[in-house]
Amino acid sequence: MRRTFWWLLIFALGIANAIWLRPAYAQSGCGPRERAIVFLPAQYGEHVIAWGIDETGRVLEFWRSVGGSWTVLATVGATSCIVASGAKSEQGGGMGA
Repeated sequence: MRRTFWWLLIFALGIANAIWLRPAYAQSGCGPRERAIVFLPAQYGEHVIAWGIDETGRVLEFWRSVGGSWTVLATVGATSCIVASGAKSEQGGGMGA
């Protein structure tokens, strides 16, 4: 059950790392962190369910709503970028569990 969640998180963090290699100014969905942490709960009802810090200091967060929408947010300093999002997710018991 938890294994599926961790595989999903590892996959999402891998995608976030790959996308982050592009210059931040070329990405859409970037802006002040303060705006992101207000927008995601207000617009989608999402809250942080997991987070991690990579070796360069980037903070990667997995946000999820009760309804299943999700967002991966990458933050450096005061700037956050939405690097992946979706409409459906399950917490545990999903693929291969």
